[in-house]
Amino acid sequence: MGFLEQANSGVNKPSSYYLTLVLVMLAYLLLGQLPLLIDLYMQDGGKLLLQGGSYQAMRDLLGSNRFFIHLLLPFIFGFFMLMLAVRMVHRRAVLSVFTSRLRFDWKRYFFSILVFGSIVGLTFLLTGLGNKELHWNFKGSSFWYLMVVSTLFIPFQTACEDVLFRGYLLQGAAKATQKPWLAVLFSALLFGLLHGANPEVQVLGPVVLIYYILTGVFLTLLTLWDDGLELSMGYHMINNWFAAVIVTNNWQAFQTDALYLDTTPPSFGWENLITLVLIQPLLLVFFARKYKWTGLMDKLKRV
Repeated sequence: MGFLEQANSGVNKPSSYYLTLVLVMLAYLLLGQLPLLIDLYMQDGGKLLLQGGSYQAMRDLLGSNRFFIHLLLPFIFGFFMLMLAVRMVHRRAVLSVFTSRLRFDWKRYFFSILVFGSIVGLTFLLTGLGNKELHWNFKGSSFWYLMVVSTLFIPFQTACEDVLFRGYLLQGAAKATQKPWLAVLFSALLFGLLHGANPEVQVLGPVVLIYYILTGVFLTLLTLWDDGLELSMGYHMINNWFAAVIVTNNWQAFQTDALYLDTTPPSFGWENLITLVLIQPLLLVFFARKYKWTGLMDKLKRV
């Protein structure tokens, strides 16, 4: 059974999808935000920030690592609520929204991390370290704490997005429309719009949303053609981990005590364009050959 066909198992009434999405939103917006609200309420000056404080103000009050955990917690609550809803509301195996294989392929997951992590790391070494706007930012124990938190929590943060958009909703949209290509676009568009509230969108404008949407198309094709989320999840995880642990700046969503601080003025750089037009297409070709994908266009045409 292919990955999209997994949606045919269990209970698939429209009301099941509505209920699941409502539960995930409640877990994300209420349960996930509650620790931050309590933490701010207990701090001197925190009550004022509850009335409309900025990311930077909250981070300064709570400390970068503590605030970073609060940014990740809603995704963790959302992830586990989605797993619970798939099992209890849809009465489907949780594995069905991850992969069409008999078990989650950890080798694929870690191989994707290795491949894209190597590309990002090499690019950083060749170009970033020669940038005079890039400053060493190592802060001792704070950095090691950040690394532990990122390694433990970011896989859940990215998995929440991957399973929701490229697993659960992709399968549901394909079942409803019987047009996988339309489901791919739907998933990518929602993934891009999800990032609309990120600080970098406010700074750089709609061009960043285009980047997120096209990256969503790439990750969704990766999922559809490989019949599972393993490769997409690995790519997504190491991308976010690198942004949190290795290099940060003061205008994106992840503002941490990373190894390096990039003070370059905000811009949609050439590296973003290269990622979209060169790296991501080449990765599709690479994985297609390694895993011997077949019938790629057929998978886009019909379920």
